[in-house]
Amino acid sequence: MEILGNKFNSLISQYKETYDEFLNQVNSNDKSFKSIPDSAFIGRNNINTIQGSNVKNCMKSCSKNNSCSGATLDNNRKTCSLISGTGNIVHSPNQTAIIKKSLYYTYQLQKINDELTSVNKNMMTLANSNISDYQETQKLNAQKSEILQHNYKILQEERMQIEDMIRQYETLNSAYKDESINTTSYYYSYIMYLLIIIFLIILLLYLFSFSSGQVGGSMTFSKINPFIFVILGIIIIVNAILKN
Repeated sequence: MEILGNKFNSLISQYKETYDEFLNQVNSNDKSFKSIPDSAFIGRNNINTIQGSNVKNCMKSCSKNNSCSGATLDNNRKTCSLISGTGNIVHSPNQTAIIKKSLYYTYQLQKINDELTSVNKNMMTLANSNISDYQETQKLNAQKSEILQHNYKILQEERMQIEDMIRQYETLNSAYKDESINTTSYYYSYIMYLLIIIFLIILLLYLFSFSSGQVGGSMTFSKINPFIFVILGIIIIVNAILKN
């Protein structure tokens, strides 16, 4: 029981440290990746498979692709498979899983949670099997059993929270991609407006120059007005198309 208790306390410390690292990662703008040896990242879709790769190149390739949520490197074949969407980490010898740090810490929390649950169950089983040997301290054993049951309940709740954090992370990641797409759309809109304004200025300069060269000033400003309205109409139509 003492050995199991020490192991349980050690895992609790690891859990707290990993949880703090997860919070720091979520609150930062770090989009880097971490590798997990003898593991594979299994996702929804395979984006691409890169030949002659290593861990460093595989991370770099995934970070350059906005759709890449993780990758799996086959150490024997030297192939890097880029994956999109949510996925799971599975044990796989001679392979290396590559995932974002935020997901890495959630999976680490989940792994420690599983270990804590296993140790807690073993402690509960040992306490129940040895209850006859501790008849003089039945009250103390009952209190320990209650505490263990309480710990088990908390661990189950923590597991649900971890799974919820994974879902929230995927939602935030999707929103970030949508925001990037909107920013690109606005950029091209500004470029289009700039080109139209430059065209308008050149056209007006040409018309004024043409007007000055006419005999007797036959080309008046009132004749230029229709051109201005036509160009303004073009700007309004282009603006409506870009908004759609």
